[in-house]
Amino acid sequence: MPLPPLDGLGGALRNLRRLARLTQRDVAEATGLTRPMVSSYERGRTLPSLPSLWTYLDALGTDLTYLEKIMREREERKETARRHRDEVRPLIDWLLDHEP
Repeated sequence: MPLPPLDGLGGALRNLRRLARLTQRDVAEATGLTRPMVSSYERGRTLPSLPSLWTYLDALGTDLTYLEKIMREREERKETARRHRDEVRPLIDWLLDHEP
């Protein structure tokens, strides 16, 4: 099974941090990273190295397996939404074309 796209990594890290009720400063202190680097990871501007990612996840009390799971679930929800939009769009177009 292929890995989920990495474009959702930052948001997933941010969501995990918030679920753990930690601030970026808390994560920075626990990992030895700077707060701006934590912010950069969460905004998706910088990809963490694997050692940094493991340290980050450890500070949140989780692991790479759980991160992959939530990223995969997020990607599946996005795909379902795209499919629904594509299925409903022709109906909306037809209704708009046939307004009284």
